[in-house]
Amino acid sequence: DDHALFREGLNVLLAEQSDFEGVGEVADPARLLPAVAALKPAVVLLDLTLAGTDATPLLRQLRERHPELRILVLSMHDELVYAERLLAMGANGYLMKQEPPAELLRALRRVTAGETYVSASVAERILARSRLAKAVSTAGSGALDALTDRERDVLQLVGQGKTTQEISAILAVSPKTVDSHRRNI
Repeated sequence: DDHALFREGLNVLLAEQSDFEGVGEVADPARLLPAVAALKPAVVLLDLTLAGTDATPLLRQLRERHPELRILVLSMHDELVYAERLLAMGANGYLMKQEPPAELLRALRRVTAGETYVSASVAERILARSRLAKAVSTAGSGALDALTDRERDVLQLVGQGKTTQEISAILAVSPKTVDSHRRNI
């Protein structure tokens, strides 16, 4: 997480638990992979937005380099938009930062135990989608599912009111690429 106050709060919360120990923290996304390699944590709590950038490439790299690592994504972003996608990318859980500390500990314990954590609303949505897919027996389950990860990134930024130029800078792609993604969306 790139917020020192949030990291300190997590450290205090974990120090109060007999079954957890914080082994390290990083604020800079560039330091995450070396820190994980050196410290070998059982679980990483990963902020979805690090230093103003999307941390999904880091999630992919963590999963590729450390397949046994448990990853709990913490985010301020709407779980209904992100949770399923991040779980499909290899996260073991998704928790909104607005949740109380007790829920964070519950999520952390589930992820540590080898389970997957999602909120009840996300779990119900996943089950409902699964039931609908079986009942209808069609390929795909909606327009959002048809989008690539990058198209979803562009859609999210458009929804935040970002211009093509701003999206181009945030995603480190050309404005023409952003326009192409917009047309596909």
